[in-house]
Amino acid sequence: MDVGVSIFFTDYSITPAELAVALEERGFDSVWAAEHSHIPVPRKTRADQELGKRYYDVMDPFVTLTAAACATKTLKLATGIALVIQRDTIQSAKLVASICSRIFCMRVAKTVLWFSISSWFQPPPMPKINRPPET
Repeated sequence: MDVGVSIFFTDYSITPAELAVALEERGFDSVWAAEHSHIPVPRKTRADQELGKRYYDVMDPFVTLTAAACATKTLKLATGIALVIQRDTIQSAKLVASICSRIFCMRVAKTVLWFSISSWFQPPPMPKINRPPET
């Protein structure tokens, strides 16, 4: 089945390993870990709604995907999406390489990592970290 699940992993959600096993048992294709590292000052979404609690509590997608990688043999792992401009570029590359290395070392050739990226969720957080949106 070419269907995946996207989730904000938090301390009150199902664990990445538990979800990976459950999805694999049920024939799902992939798991997508959300990221939201910077909370914007207006705290409103584009739909003019308050940000949900999960935005404040979301765990790092690379940590959660590593936990999922250790528990699965066929599930595709994905960032949905990694906010690369809000991260250190070199460290992000090393994190992706580390997850891919873990997958390779486990000899689970059917497990892959999809690294989807974006610059930000919405523009307001950017001035807080001294990077103009055009970079």
